[in-house]
Amino acid sequence: MDSIHYPVLNNKKHHNQLCTLVMPHERIRRDIRTKFRADDEVYRAFVNHLKSNFISEVNGHKNVLLSGEYFCGFSYEEVKEFKKIINQMGFNKVKVVVYFREVCSLYLSQIQQRIKGSSTFASPNSYKFNYRSIYERWYSEFSDVEVREFSPDALVDGDIVSDFLDVTNKFFGTDIVRPIELNKSNESLSTAAMLVIKKYRERFYPEDDNILFPDSNKLTSLLSQISSDKGLVCKPKLKDSVKSLIRFNNKSDIEWLNEKFGIDFSFGSDLNKPVENIKFENRVEDVLKLSDQDSEIQNQLLLEVANYFLNQNKR
Repeated sequence: MDSIHYPVLNNKKHHNQLCTLVMPHERIRRDIRTKFRADDEVYRAFVNHLKSNFISEVNGHKNVLLSGEYFCGFSYEEVKEFKKIINQMGFNKVKVVVYFREVCSLYLSQIQQRIKGSSTFASPNSYKFNYRSIYERWYSEFSDVEVREFSPDALVDGDIVSDFLDVTNKFFGTDIVRPIELNKSNESLSTAAMLVIKKYRERFYPEDDNILFPDSNKLTSLLSQISSDKGLVCKPKLKDSVKSLIRFNNKSDIEWLNEKFGIDFSFGSDLNKPVENIKFENRVEDVLKLSDQDSEIQNQLLLEVANYFLNQNKR
């Protein structure tokens, strides 16, 4: 039985950095753009080294697995260029697996990730996620594109890793078992933590859009750790009006997804019923349900953060 090779590029657990091989500098991932602010010789040397490393990593392997959420952002031309790269490396039989998440859940997740490096986030009044376009971009170059629903009820064993391995094993004819323990990445923020980090970015980095800084990264990590250790967790939830608005604005793609793949993301909503825009002032409070408990937890988090830094010398 042939094994599967999962290339390790620059010690990353994913392959999102491969976007630099096909995307212009202004569209690459923010963590890379934070490190390489300009499309200069230093950045191009990084890209050339990455490509050489990629070729070296997969050389001699028959079955190779690539994974990264940033692949969804490839344009038609970028998908075409990426196909050209992997074809030149000798890979002609390719299966593309796309996981689609319900649009409201996706919007909330994207806010959580966005405010870690920005003082702004997308308005629900204009937010759209192009399910159909993503599928068609990849299908335009690869005939074997499988769409999967990203939800516990639809995933094998209710788990994304188990589900992905199930698809992978069927394609490669392997029998890889899910590791017992896996470290999580991109931990979600609680409501209170979102309020704190958003205000921090507004105060100290109002003009730095989608750029990461060591201090805000530290604050994000600290808030997540304190929330977990002290049980100060309040799961963020979108207002019902916001969810109805987002689903209405994404009506055509939601209906297409259901008709094409039987994935129903309407959740019983009447997609034909017009929904009015909300008042949006770029505040977390505009889109999330807030309670008195959230305010109290926010105050406790701030005290815990202050205590942490005031007692650093004692640690």
